[in-house]
Amino acid sequence: MVVCGVEIGSSLYDMISALWQDSHYFTDLLTHIGDVFVNRSAMYPANSGLSKHIVGPTLKLVLAPDVNPQHICRPSIGPAMTTLLGLDS
Repeated sequence: MVVCGVEIGSSLYDMISALWQDSHYFTDLLTHIGDVFVNRSAMYPANSGLSKHIVGPTLKLVLAPDVNPQHICRPSIGPAMTTLLGLDS
């Protein structure tokens, strides 16, 4: 699962907590996750030819290798994660 555009400055703890809260504290959500990482964005110099658009951090969740993909808890974007995405205002 990939969540793009998370509010800049959000901690990994806040992101995982928001997903867990949105899954109604379903414990299997955390056991199904093998790896978690965040890609932080950077602003490119104007002369680099790359976009100067700043995109918020991207949260990436990787399924644990021993989990059957057909029997996983699929997290959804609910009120807690929406707040971290800045969509609640």
